[in-house]
Amino acid sequence: MSGNKRKRSKNDISNIEHQILHSESILTVKIDENKKSSICWQYFGYLYRNDQLLDDLHYYCSLCVPNNLKSRYMKNSSTSSLLSHLATKHNINTSKIENAIVRVGSTSTDNAGVNKKTLLARKIALWLSRDLRPFNTTSTPGFKQFAMDTGLVKSLDELPSERTIAGSALNDVYQVVEDSLKKKMGEINSIFSLMADIWTDNNGNRPFINISIQYLSQDYRLNIIHLTTETFERPHTGEKIAKFIENVLQAFELQQKFYFISDGAKNMENAAKFLKNCLGHFKCIAHSLNLVLSVDLEKSPSFKVHWSPVIKKIKKIHGSIVYRLYELKQVYEKDQSKEIIGYLDEWEDVLAEEILTDENIGLNDGALSEIFNDMVNRMPEFNAFKVENTTRWNSKYSMIKSFLSNTNAINVCLAKVNQTDLILSPDELKKANAVCDLLGLFESSLKIFQSSTEPTANLIILFYNIINKKLSNYIDREEPYSDIWNQTLLSIKERIKVYDEFILASILDPSQCRSNILAQHCENIGSTPINIISLFLEKYELVLPIEMENSSSYLSENLTVPISLVSQMPVTNFKASLLMEIEGTEEIISADSIEEEYQKYIGLSLTFPKTGDILIFWNMHKNDLPRLSKLAKIILSLSPTSAECERAFSMSGVLLNSKRAHMNQTKARKVSLINSNYKLVDEIIHKKK
Repeated sequence: MSGNKRKRSKNDISNIEHQILHSESILTVKIDENKKSSICWQYFGYLYRNDQLLDDLHYYCSLCVPNNLKSRYMKNSSTSSLLSHLATKHNINTSKIENAIVRVGSTSTDNAGVNKKTLLARKIALWLSRDLRPFNTTSTPGFKQFAMDTGLVKSLDELPSERTIAGSALNDVYQVVEDSLKKKMGEINSIFSLMADIWTDNNGNRPFINISIQYLSQDYRLNIIHLTTETFERPHTGEKIAKFIENVLQAFELQQKFYFISDGAKNMENAAKFLKNCLGHFKCIAHSLNLVLSVDLEKSPSFKVHWSPVIKKIKKIHGSIVYRLYELKQVYEKDQSKEIIGYLDEWEDVLAEEILTDENIGLNDGALSEIFNDMVNRMPEFNAFKVENTTRWNSKYSMIKSFLSNTNAINVCLAKVNQTDLILSPDELKKANAVCDLLGLFESSLKIFQSSTEPTANLIILFYNIINKKLSNYIDREEPYSDIWNQTLLSIKERIKVYDEFILASILDPSQCRSNILAQHCENIGSTPINIISLFLEKYELVLPIEMENSSSYLSENLTVPISLVSQMPVTNFKASLLMEIEGTEEIISADSIEEEYQKYIGLSLTFPKTGDILIFWNMHKNDLPRLSKLAKIILSLSPTSAECERAFSMSGVLLNSKRAHMNQTKARKVSLINSNYKLVDEIIHKKK
C-alpha cells in the first residue's frame, strides 16, 4: 500500500514538472497555518498552481519554487531537515542563540512553553555528542530501566525517541555551538594561526578535512577552536582546499590575516598561494620529524643492514604472543616479586651485620612491612607490549621501548609457544637499545610541540640546538652506527626550517631572550633582536602611533603633551614640556623608542623565572611594553604543528567506527563540532545558570 503511494507520488511530481515546462501558470507554496511550532513553517508548505493543490504528499520550499521543484521533502520529514535546507541553501540562520542556550542548558519546564521531553532530548543529544555514543543508546533496554529506576522519567513515554534526539535535538545543540563560536570569533583582533589537514576514514574510505585556529585573547590566554570537520570529496587540489578554507573563514566572519600550518604535502603548499590573507605557510614540525624518523631513517644503508632486521623481528614477536599479553603481564609481575623477595633476603643479612655492631638498630614486623611496601611502590610498572602504528608519530619508539622493558617476560612467553628462535641475541638486544636511544631523543619534543595549553613557537630554537648537540655527540663517539646518527642530523637540517618568526618568538620569551643560543641564531642570519623586532613591527603594521591603553605614562609618537598632564609625567618629560613652553618650539615629546622599550623588556626579564608562564608576563606588562606586547600577542599564538587537526581526526575515528561507518555526513559534522568545542558549550550553559 505504502509502495503504491510512493509510486503514485512520483508520477504526480512527474506530471507537475511536465505541466511547468508546458504552461505559463504560476506555481506557489502556501504555508500551513496550523503549523507554528517551528520557524521552518514560515518557508515550507504545499505546492499550488493558482488556487489548485498539486501535491499534498510533500513539503516545498517557497524560496525555491518555481525555479526548482527538487527541493521537496516527504510529509514525515523532521523539521531539522527543513531547517538544514534553509541554512545551507539560503543561508538563513533559524536559531536564536539566547533561547537555544536556555533550552539546552536548563531542565525547567517553564521556558517558553518547551516541555520536559524536548529539554531532555537536547540534554541527551549533548551527552551523546560529548561521549561519542550511538544515538540508539536511549532505545536499549538497559537505559530505559535506568531511566525508570532513577526517576529520570515516570513512564517510558516521556523518553524522547532516537529520531528526535538525532534530529531536531542535535540540530538545536549544534546551532548553540556554531553561533557561540561566531560570537567568540569577535574577540580575535589580531593575526592568528590556521591549521588544516586531510584524513581518510579507515572504515568507509571517506576523506575528511579539519580546520582549526589558534589565537591569544585580550588577556593573553591561548585559545584553540575547531571550526569544522567534514567530508571533503576528491580531488584534493590546492585551489579546492583554499576555496574551502576561504568559505569557512567567511562563514565565521574571520577577515584577519593569518599564518597557515599544515603538513608538507604539495597540495597544501599550493593552497597557501591561493589564500588571500595568508602571511605565510609553515610545515608542521611534528610531521617533519615523523618523516625524519621514518622515511629518511629507513633510507640509510646502515639502518637497513643492522637495525631493520631487529625491528622486523620485534614485530614478529608481537604477532606470536599477541593473544598471550595477559599472561605476559602475569609473568612480569612474578619476576618483579622474585626480585623484591631476593632483595629482602640480602637486606636481612645486611641488617644482621648492622645489629651486631650497633645496639640502637632494631627491626620489627612494622619496619619490614614499610620497607617492603616502599620497594613495591618504587618498582617499575608493567609497560604493555605495543606494536608500531604507521599513523601515530614515533610509534616505533613506543614498540621498541615496551619490548625492552618486558624482555625477560616476553622470552618466557616465547618459550611457552615454542618460538625460542625469535628470542633476541645479546647483539640484537644491543641494536634494539641503539634504535631506542635515537628515537627517544625526539619523544619528549614531539609531546611538547603538541601541547594545547601553552605557546610552543618559542621552543623551536631550543629544540633545534639541543637535538643538533646530542646527535653531534653520538657522531663524535665514532660508534658503530655513527653514520645513522649523521644521516638523522642531515635530515633534521634539511626538513626543519627555523623561520624568522620562531626566532622572534624566542626573543619575546623573557626566559631565553638573553641566551647565547638566541644571539648565535641572530648572528647567523646577519641580524640583531632589535632589527628583527623592527622588521615585524613594520610587517604587522604596528609602527603607527601607540594607542593610549589605560596608561598615561606612555605617549603616542605624534602626540604633543597637554599642560594638564605634566603633573603625571616622568621628570624628563616634565622638563622637556617646560622648555617647549618657554622657547615656543614645535618639538614633540615622544614615547620610548623601540630600542628603549626593548631595553626595558630585558630589564624586566632579569627577574623572570625559567619556569614562569610567559603569557602571564605579557599580560602583566602589556601597558609597560606596548609595542612588544602587541607583537608577542601575534607571534606567541603561532602554532608550529597541526596537532589539533590530528586530535580532531582521532575523535572522528572513534565516532565513525566500524559499527557507525555509514553515519550521515551532516550528522557526523555536527557531532564533531559539538565534541571538539564542548568546553565552550559547557561554559555558556553554566554561565547562564
